[in-house]
Amino acid sequence: MKRILISVLISLGVVALWRGPAEILATGTQAFEAVVAVTDARGAQATAAALPAERPMAFSAVKQTGGDDPHAYGIVIEVFRHDGVWTGFMSEYVGPVADPPSARLDDLRVDEGTRQVTFAAVVPIGVTMPAGTNTWVPALSRYDFSGTIAADRVAGVLVKWSADNPSATPTREDVVLTRDLSRVGDLAYDAWIAIWRARLRDRHSRSEPGPPPGKRGSLGAAGDH
Repeated sequence: MKRILISVLISLGVVALWRGPAEILATGTQAFEAVVAVTDARGAQATAAALPAERPMAFSAVKQTGGDDPHAYGIVIEVFRHDGVWTGFMSEYVGPVADPPSARLDDLRVDEGTRQVTFAAVVPIGVTMPAGTNTWVPALSRYDFSGTIAADRVAGVLVKWSADNPSATPTREDVVLTRDLSRVGDLAYDAWIAIWRARLRDRHSRSEPGPPPGKRGSLGAAGDH
């Protein structure tokens, strides 16, 4: 910034020697506008680069119904930049307001310069009985996301299809997930990752393959619909 101002003053001095006061005024105005433009651009770049680090961020598109029997539907992701590496998890609410199906984000890539973000996830939602078997297993939904990330939102295209039936027609949805400060505290990385590991481990232990419900009862939380 200092170098820019010095260059402007030198230019004005040259104009003063060879031109009149009107030229000085015009040149000074143009130079001032140029300084403002450069300052604004640099300020915008600094703002764009200011994604929080060393703290979790949650972005949610979850909608919850009211009444005596509330339900919740929608996607939420949590991401954490630790030592320059991004880690994240995704949940999809499919009715129950607690303990949603969740999974770690695979191939999470964040370009902090362009704000482009991509990830994939395979989330166990509900149960299915593979052909030729008599056993219920978790039904897997595959997600691929491509979009942008900012400090207050994640927006882009979410593609979803059945991981158990790759030939099924995928669905595409434009999504906007807004920052949700209520979902995460000011946790250190080790504490945050420990919570997620326990959450996935507990849910997995209740989603183990088993016989049909007629033989052993329901599968509890694994049978979300």
